[in-house]
Amino acid sequence: MSQALQIHETMEDDVHVLTLEGRIDTITASILDNVGRRIQSADRTAKIMVDLGQCTFISSAGLRVIITIQKRAMMGGSLMFRNAKPEVMDVFEATGFDGILAID
Repeated sequence: MSQALQIHETMEDDVHVLTLEGRIDTITASILDNVGRRIQSADRTAKIMVDLGQCTFISSAGLRVIITIQKRAMMGGSLMFRNAKPEVMDVFEATGFDGILAID
């Protein structure tokens, strides 16, 4: 059963910080997609930092949303990630996402 995904939005200087809490899976991926779409629609040059410190799982649906947000960011903005837990980092490494995403 899916644990609800909560996204806490803050600003650090000119960077939108999205702190994710819970799982990014088939049921919850649309929440992240909607937030990313809203931010990027309002500002095509938006800088987005996704804090994964409280994210416990990411599925292929979550990876698809990340790629979608990344593609939109390549049009003038940026997408960065920080604090990925080992289980999330393992998914990024196994799929090669660690080579295409900015992960701190």
